[in-house]
Amino acid sequence: MSATVPALRLRLGLAGVIACIATASLAPSPQLRAQGATPNPAPGAPLAASGRATAADSARAGALLETIHTDLRSNPLAMEQLQDAERARAQIDAMPESMDGYKVAANDALGMLFRAADLDTGIAYHARAVMALAPHLDSADDVRLAHPLIHAYRNLAEVEAGHGQPKQALALLHGAPAALPHVPGVVEELATEVARYEMIGHPAPPISSPHWFGSPAGTKTMYPGTRGAVTIIEETAWWCAACNRSYPALLRIQHHYGDKVRVLLATSLMGRFRADTGLAPNAELAKLHDYFATENGLPYPVAVADSPGEDADHDAISIRYHVYAIPQVVVVDAKGIVRHILLGWDPGNDDRLEHAVAQAMSSAPAE
Repeated sequence: MSATVPALRLRLGLAGVIACIATASLAPSPQLRAQGATPNPAPGAPLAASGRATAADSARAGALLETIHTDLRSNPLAMEQLQDAERARAQIDAMPESMDGYKVAANDALGMLFRAADLDTGIAYHARAVMALAPHLDSADDVRLAHPLIHAYRNLAEVEAGHGQPKQALALLHGAPAALPHVPGVVEELATEVARYEMIGHPAPPISSPHWFGSPAGTKTMYPGTRGAVTIIEETAWWCAACNRSYPALLRIQHHYGDKVRVLLATSLMGRFRADTGLAPNAELAKLHDYFATENGLPYPVAVADSPGEDADHDAISIRYHVYAIPQVVVVDAKGIVRHILLGWDPGNDDRLEHAVAQAMSSAPAE
């Protein structure tokens, strides 16, 4: 996550995202009207006759896309730059259908920025825009834009599931291969997301780790949902700003419910902590203990997996829980059944987590 993203998130919030998109939304594009989205052209934007692109259209779309990338690289990223990027995106959206590849790239760039900032309204808006454009692409664009097209399904599924709609999330993910028949790698790229949301309604995997603190001596494995308590599991890390934003909600909810709710954190060794590098495991474990227990006041068991190594992306706990991004928060009922999964920490996630825990108390799915 770049240094610009936390600042963007603080400046914007939900109202700011809506305002940024609305300032660019002057008239709906035909491709997106059916999806309920409203990206808009700038007044007087020249279009080629019969929807065919000219060389001038291509040059203009390329220049507008470069404007978006330049604006989004601003540090710090201010509201003015984001609004300028959204206006450029809206002008691209108003261009002929043969410019749809540029439209996908523009919406993907903004959607991934909102994803990094954990702002669900912006994520969902741009994901739906990309999905609506997909049927208009040619086979070359399907290959060239494979990652943005897959991003859209992954991003929207994560938003749907986080808002308590796991069935809709799975429907999106299962439908992606048919919706993107000429895009390579769809099934493979979305396999982690499918496996993650298919955990809902099934027993939570036990959490085993060689290192623990905040737990009884000799602990090697914990079983979520035991002792008659709802368990909140968070995959987290010291370097994750969104994870840090989630901690007050964990403390507040667990304090409210007392022994009826347990919190369990999971992280991994990296060989470094902040500016300190080349750390031996014991030294790093001591720093992690201070970070979680002292600096953040989290009196919960923490499972610390061994480092997956330079050539691996995920540790053993992340693999078992199908983690793609953190924080990943899993709510498990008192019978050990997964009931809800949240990714990231959107401004609404405090309330969503509290709602999911309350429903897990009665073993009711959070949908």
